[in-house]
Amino acid sequence: MARNERRITLTYLCIGSGEFSMAIASLLSNKKENHVIIWTHDLKFKSNGYKKYSFIKKEKIKIMTDLSQAVLLSDVLFILVASPFIKSITEQLKKIDISNKPILIGTKGILDSDPIFLSEYIKTSLKTDLIGVFGGPNLAKDLQDRNPSSMTIASKKKSIIK
Repeated sequence: MARNERRITLTYLCIGSGEFSMAIASLLSNKKENHVIIWTHDLKFKSNGYKKYSFIKKEKIKIMTDLSQAVLLSDVLFILVASPFIKSITEQLKKIDISNKPILIGTKGILDSDPIFLSEYIKTSLKTDLIGVFGGPNLAKDLQDRNPSSMTIASKKKSIIK
């Protein structure tokens, strides 16, 4: 890092508490300046998540069950829930001020009820163009174990990709 560059502290919100969300949260927390919140609807997970996923750094990753509060505290949102839950998460996010918060979608698939990509549904429903999608031939276990893996990020907004 050049002398004149400053490290920017960001708080990332991983919406979902599955294996892939845990792996992404763990990777994001590796940067010293990053803070990570995992949102879950599951109160049991909130109390047992640190035990179940021993690789989670408790001092760097906070588990929350209040989505409004989690969004308020975060700078960037990662949607990492299974595709059947996209509509319910989007409905909850509609009630929260997400203006100027980039959203990265790691959920794969299309909506069962509408033949559109999840990114289009979220973009239209939340009335935002700060949307990006990511994926690739990666598995949560490989990411957790720090095995070589690849990921592609796509967005119409260059600021999202950075």
